[in-house]
Amino acid sequence: MREERVKILEELANGIIPADEMDGGAACVEAARKIAERIDAGVNAKVYLGGLEYVENLKERPGTQELLGILREKVPGFFKQLRMDVAGIYLSDADQKTRPGWPWHTDTKLAGEQYESTGVAGGGGVFVEASADVDWE
Repeated sequence: MREERVKILEELANGIIPADEMDGGAACVEAARKIAERIDAGVNAKVYLGGLEYVENLKERPGTQELLGILREKVPGFFKQLRMDVAGIYLSDADQKTRPGWPWHTDTKLAGEQYESTGVAGGGGVFVEASADVDWE
């Protein structure tokens, strides 16, 4: 895959799960590189290549969050596949499961306590809204 397309995947993946004070987001699990390898192997290649071509053909590229919104509307198959793959790669990474707040980047209390948390993972609701009433016992 051309380096330019990998850079586009990196930008989009990092927009879906951005870095924060907890970790490096999609970048820390190399989500874009792993997706590029899948594309090169033919996995969902048609969907991804169509979406990447759409981004390359934009006359002016907006900011990452605005671009994700455009892709969600104009190329929904690409957006959904990207979001699903980025989330799957991020959440299946063994190191992620040992970090506080896993699987969502929200404030948590110590094990054994109940809490209610409503958070948005992936910045601005682009990825998924999560609500939880967790009993750790």
